[in-house]
Amino acid sequence: MEDELKTDVPLAQPDAANAEAPRSGQTETLDAEGDDVIAVPAMAPVPMPELGTKVAYIEAGASGIQTIEVSTGGGDIIFQAHDQSGIAVYAVDHDAAISHLELSVKENVVRVVARARTTPRRLMIWRSQSSTTIKVLLPPNIFINAKSGAGSIRINGARQGFELKTNSGDIHLADAAGVLSAKTVSGHINGAVDTDNVHLVSGTGHISLSGLTGSLNYKTATGALRAVWARTPSLGTIEIKVGKGAVALTLPGDTRMNSRFITGPAPIMNQFENDASSGFSLGVTMRSGSLEIRKAE
Repeated sequence: MEDELKTDVPLAQPDAANAEAPRSGQTETLDAEGDDVIAVPAMAPVPMPELGTKVAYIEAGASGIQTIEVSTGGGDIIFQAHDQSGIAVYAVDHDAAISHLELSVKENVVRVVARARTTPRRLMIWRSQSSTTIKVLLPPNIFINAKSGAGSIRINGARQGFELKTNSGDIHLADAAGVLSAKTVSGHINGAVDTDNVHLVSGTGHISLSGLTGSLNYKTATGALRAVWARTPSLGTIEIKVGKGAVALTLPGDTRMNSRFITGPAPIMNQFENDASSGFSLGVTMRSGSLEIRKAE
């Protein structure tokens, strides 16, 4: 059984130099009540956005940590890479009357969860009222696993890969790198990520990504996709399955592809000749919509 550490609020000013990070197998729960503000410690190179007067702070050491998992029902999640050795977690506009924030460290994984302080019958009310924004400052070489219901996920500077899920929230990536798996029901996905392996699932949301270098797997019911490759892929697969939507792909002009198309009433504009001997393949299944495959200018 994991030991549990609980801290009552108002919280004291965190001392970055002397604070002891939770050990593996421990859990720390912070509930910010009232109007007490926890100042940003010196270890944080990025200032905390002024989103409200209720701020909770948790710090953990990053030595040996390979993955961080963050989950919340309603609020936004922001990841900002920094050049410090620790992980800092802030909960902004946190209302302890309806939710609480929990951090646990087990082996090589840090978990941060905003849990409902309510019964299942009132869970939808909690999700609509909870506006806690979770901001995480972390080294860039940690894999990110994040899930938000109605909130968005924003990532800047992380470069070890991602598994991201939202219902209606958007997903934004900047200066990112690594394997990307992203799933959303109605949210949009956009940004730049240096990756040779992308898996995207969208219900109705639109996706716009640049920086790709290899394989892409995309499924949508009625969404739209715009994808741009930064380098010529020699091996891998583009696999696209669309119910109804628009797909626009842009690849370097010297890309060689073995292509196949299974479409309904969908116009196709393809600037590449088919090369059956290529180790890079493109497969598109589309009931209706439009498909464009262009050479980069």
